[in-house]
Amino acid sequence: MSDRMSDLTPELLAESRAEPFLDLMADPMPDPRADPRHAPPGRSCPLHYRYRPEGFARAEVAPALRGLDVLYVVGGLYGNELALHQVLRLFERERGRRALVFNGDFHWFDVDSAVFARVQREVLAHAAQRGNVETELAATPPEGGAAGGAADAGCGCAYPAWVGDAVVERSNRILTRLRGAASAQQRAELAALPTWQVASVGPWRIGLVHGDAESLAGWGFAQEHLRKAARRDEASGWFARAGVQAFACSHTCLPVSALPRRLARRQRCVRVVSRAHRQGAGVPGRPGRARHGLIVVIRGR
Repeated sequence: MSDRMSDLTPELLAESRAEPFLDLMADPMPDPRADPRHAPPGRSCPLHYRYRPEGFARAEVAPALRGLDVLYVVGGLYGNELALHQVLRLFERERGRRALVFNGDFHWFDVDSAVFARVQREVLAHAAQRGNVETELAATPPEGGAAGGAADAGCGCAYPAWVGDAVVERSNRILTRLRGAASAQQRAELAALPTWQVASVGPWRIGLVHGDAESLAGWGFAQEHLRKAARRDEASGWFARAGVQAFACSHTCLPVSALPRRLARRQRCVRVVSRAHRQGAGVPGRPGRARHGLIVVIRGR
């Protein structure tokens, strides 16, 4: 993304074959700094999800993510083994110094414990980080093991007002069921993962997040959000404060690109076969229209 987002209209990635922007509803974007105690499970953004953009500027790039020629960023795998195997096949074809990052929500529909274990084993062989799903799996369940406790974040999605209550309730139920697939050891492995990372690809410094520049489950890079000039101005400030040329994120599912041309030429979306209904590596976009998921590939040369 550009450091002058006020001059840009977010546009769909050219190779994604995705549909145009969703029609916006009148509901306002929730304030990510609002007190999470007053939001129901699935809509709250816990305080421990939050961080500051300045942290990216101060962070050392891990050796495995430094000086890359090719970076794959895979978000929203959602436990889809078929998509996982396709991503790994694509990655193995790459040449040069390369890295594969799973930037959160790699678990979701893998409620079978054997599938869950296989997905986690493959993902943790690479540079993984937690999304809200993994963060909530790693946390101590609410009292009684069900959603609705006093400090219950539900699925941790921090859904904005334009997402219907039925979606929020369903997501909370999925998370509750998914807890049964994870062992104590697997939850500990998830808890040890970072919530964000920094990579360097060619001359560019890239912030790797699940949500946005301020929150693990932030919606600040959502299409619906960036349609508004004031929100683009806010995002512009994040780039300056974080000292990055781009953020790669996946929480809000629908693709957005507003990149300097020199970087956009080296970024592309890759089709991944899948049959579900959300946009990410493990699931496609709008039902009946998109039959592939998306990953981001950034090339430094």
